[in-house]
Amino acid sequence: MSCCCLSLLPVARERVTVEPQWSHLGSVIRRSRRRARMTQDALATKAGLSKRTIGGYENGRVPDSASGIPDGYYNVADVLGWTPESVPRILDGGEPVPAPKNVAGPGTDLAALVGPIFDVADVARDAGAPADLVARFRLSAVELIRWLDVSSGGDGRSIGAGVSPGDAERILNAVEGEESDGE
Repeated sequence: MSCCCLSLLPVARERVTVEPQWSHLGSVIRRSRRRARMTQDALATKAGLSKRTIGGYENGRVPDSASGIPDGYYNVADVLGWTPESVPRILDGGEPVPAPKNVAGPGTDLAALVGPIFDVADVARDAGAPADLVARFRLSAVELIRWLDVSSGGDGRSIGAGVSPGDAERILNAVEGEESDGE
């Protein structure tokens, strides 16, 4: 016995296409710009566009070109801290995806990262962690920060300049010894 309902279904299905939601993209750009406390002028300058173009984007103006998404939208995405994939995602009705932050970007004060890292080592030491483990942690932290510095175009000297790894270990051991003596 077969179901009679199946005969009622159409054989050929219409292809459903979703039009890009330019007004949604414009609203998301405006909202993100405002959250960043940025003016249209500032966003335009950082994205290499005109204020008029930014205004058009935020108002949901449909681009004249049918050949895809204009590059300016990707410039705006970059300035607002989105991944490039966010632009088509928003046009499909979604939300932007934040781009990963580059901790070791230009202007990052890597030496400032050492204090909080060493605070963790101090807490571990005070909690009774083995002194050699604490010292290895500190040395590893310094090596990692040097690596970040070099990988971001620095010379590896943003911290501990001129101190060889062997000397650094001896210095840390001496400091640990002094701190232990003073307790």
